[in-house]
Amino acid sequence: MPPSRDRLPLVALPLALTGFLLVNAAWLHYLATIPREKVPRRPTAHLLAMMLGAAIAIGALALGASSGSLWPALAPTVLAALLAAFFVYLLQMAPLPDGAITAAVGQRLPLIEARGDDGAIHRSTDWQGGRVLFKFYRGSW
Repeated sequence: MPPSRDRLPLVALPLALTGFLLVNAAWLHYLATIPREKVPRRPTAHLLAMMLGAAIAIGALALGASSGSLWPALAPTVLAALLAAFFVYLLQMAPLPDGAITAAVGQRLPLIEARGDDGAIHRSTDWQGGRVLFKFYRGSW
């Protein structure tokens, strides 16, 4: 038996919160894999969980809108959709490498050129014969 029209606003908010919590749980699980170095090569399960959570939240918003009570479900729905979209955006911006990155001791270093903070250009050929530690980071700060 479908819920009566006056009970729909009571169902919309818990559904929107369920979707929001599902998206957050997928995010937290994914972030927890990073320090343990267990990040999945293809985070399909995380992506599916986030899309399911966002779909549940959007469905709850539509349910709330049809009953005339849109506002209670709006915030969790927008947050769930934004968090899921941000995850997809990050996956597109920084795709994971398809194969294992391997380097052997004694292997010749490819030519690398980079500009330092002082504006000088540094080349990997300048460090030939010595030990080199590379530390890469994003940003320009």
